[in-house]
Amino acid sequence: MKPNNSYVYIYSIMWIHSYRGFNESKSVGRLYHILNFGKLKYVIENNHLKPGQASNRGNISTTRNKMMNSYIGDGPATFFKLELDGDKLSEKYKIRPVSYISHTNVRFEEYEELIITNGKPIENLDDYVTKLIILKDRIEKARISYRPDDSPSDFFTTANNRLGTIKEMISLIKEKSDYEIWTQQGSVIKKDDEYIQSLLDEELYDVKFKYDVWHRGDLPHRKYDFGVEDVLIDSEGRLHYNWSVGDIYDIETPGIKWDDIDFDSKAIKYKGSEFKPYLIKFRIMKDGSYYLEDVKPIDWLKKSDIF
Repeated sequence: MKPNNSYVYIYSIMWIHSYRGFNESKSVGRLYHILNFGKLKYVIENNHLKPGQASNRGNISTTRNKMMNSYIGDGPATFFKLELDGDKLSEKYKIRPVSYISHTNVRFEEYEELIITNGKPIENLDDYVTKLIILKDRIEKARISYRPDDSPSDFFTTANNRLGTIKEMISLIKEKSDYEIWTQQGSVIKKDDEYIQSLLDEELYDVKFKYDVWHRGDLPHRKYDFGVEDVLIDSEGRLHYNWSVGDIYDIETPGIKWDDIDFDSKAIKYKGSEFKPYLIKFRIMKDGSYYLEDVKPIDWLKKSDIF
């Protein structure tokens, strides 16, 4: 796992000959592998652990540092960490310590251990897993939505988040695996069945959506003699300049349901420009305003699509 330092952008791998002489000893100890929703789901459903990115040469990155809970590019759904029996893994795989060196010759020690699998997954993974650790700090941070008002993030809503919800993932872990679930908060790793159960018992916030068909096109720029502006024309004929996904609209929409969308909507002409039909998806916020969730061309969509 690469160091979580945004200032370092060029790495080269240097293989470190440790006192173990490239794994001659079996005394490896516990290793940790950080996972997001998708990777953990794959692990549970397949009992495999796949190699990581090409930068690891088709091998699997782990760390000896049990306090390490993130890495560069880990994404918003990285809430989990496997504790692995390094001694047992070393009976089948070579395990090599790795250090990263920046372009300025600064070495970053992340206590990384690379499990050499040469592009193949570790099979029968449950033979090596000693704990599945839930990263409580990261889960609680994920409760905060990037949207306006106090709406929760979709890890805690019914909004069909493509990554899934915390509740769904905890349910999958308990139903499909025999992993012993622990939690980590700060430097404390412990059994916390009460917290795990609270995630299962928590009611998802019910999110509702409205849809409308608007038209999108380019109009000559209002302030300059050159260029055009990206403009939306809503179903009531109003123009919206400089719009963006994430804008809040204090408007009345007709409340079109998915089944009532006119997928045969045609382009219109406005001031000599062609405006093509787009499906507009609004999330209804707690204060009753409309959050522009997504904008997609009608001709991209079918009724069978999940929007």
